[in-house]
Amino acid sequence: MGDSFKKSRRLLKSNDFKYLRVGSRKFNNNSLVCFFKPSLSRDHGCRIGISVSKKTGNAVSRNRYKRILRESFRLEPLMRQVSFDFLMVVKGTKISGEDLRNDAKSFFKFMANT
Repeated sequence: MGDSFKKSRRLLKSNDFKYLRVGSRKFNNNSLVCFFKPSLSRDHGCRIGISVSKKTGNAVSRNRYKRILRESFRLEPLMRQVSFDFLMVVKGTKISGEDLRNDAKSFFKFMANT
């Protein structure tokens, strides 16, 4: 399968999140809003940041959504070929894991065609 999800592949600083909120391309579907731009850190390839509002549920469900998105990102072959920073924002409540995985796959298909 894919490689492990290293810390260098995560967006951790607020400046990274601010960079993606302004002037980036945007993908929107049922449960996700994804912002993306060419990566600030060229040596690490793709990096991802995930934002899940408290409105989406309790801590257990928010962490589950983050795990699902990290795993989808880690297993996607396209993410090893491009150098982008991504911010994935989960929206809505009562999202099933399968719906979230499918929405992430549709985002990756969109990225492949971009």
